Amino acid sequence: ILALNNKIELEVKQKKYTSTDTSIVTTEDNEDHELTLTAIPFFDTEKNITRIVICGEFPGNSKKFQDEFSLLHSMFTYSHLSFIIFDKNLNILKVNNAFIEMTGLTYHELYGENLSKINIGKESGLSHHILEEFKKYNFELWKGEIICPNKKTGAIVAKLEITRRINSENITTHYFATLIDITLQKKNEQRIIQIAHYDTLTNLPNRVLFMDRIAQSLSECKRHKKLLVVFFIDLDKFKEVNDSFGHDMGDLVLKE
Repeated sequence: ILALNNKIELEVKQKKYTSTDTSIVTTEDNEDHELTLTAIPFFDTEKNITRIVICGEFPGNSKKFQDEFSLLHSMFTYSHLSFIIFDKNLNILKVNNAFIEMTGLTYHELYGENLSKINIGKESGLSHHILEEFKKYNFELWKGEIICPNKKTGAIVAKLEITRRINSENITTHYFATLIDITLQKKNEQRIIQIAHYDTLTNLPNRVLFMDRIAQSLSECKRHKKLLVVFFIDLDKFKEVNDSFGHDMGDLVLKE
């Protein structure tokens, strides 16, 4: 590189105009790369060269970088996962197509807005909380759930995961987030809880939930030295209703 630098510098001094030269150099990883140096002369009022600026680039690497950047851009834009890029204060810089499709919010509606724009849940100050968590615990990844606006349904439950980009000076410059719609999963979980603890016919607490609440109440009474009253309610002649009018009519009686 030094030989190429001296050669091009000498050429500029002799010809007094910008000069470019290319050579093959071996880098520290023992790979050969094409290096292009360009020397640009600067003159005083008497047309004497006062300084020469030399800059270099690896053309092959530039093409490789462009290809990698294009690939990453395509992955970000067209991925089925919802992505968000934030600045260091969790203000939105960019969202991808999947996020726009999931929420119905456009890029222009979101650009420059804080994370709180996509969190309409009861938890306030979420951005401040997340930033403090990263600082306090030196997190690599923050996970949580938010209530995210949706123009079609009003709101969805979303799983939010945030990681950060740290520069060479160990300073956080950006945050990168993924968002997954877990609304259906949450509904299924609630459905499972409902089935496990409530009677499917009357929607009243079933035996499992009843015994759980009894155990809690007994424990509390014992701890605070209180009494617990339990009522047993029976339906007179319910068997006769089932036998005479059928189980469908019996079910209606239970609902009533």
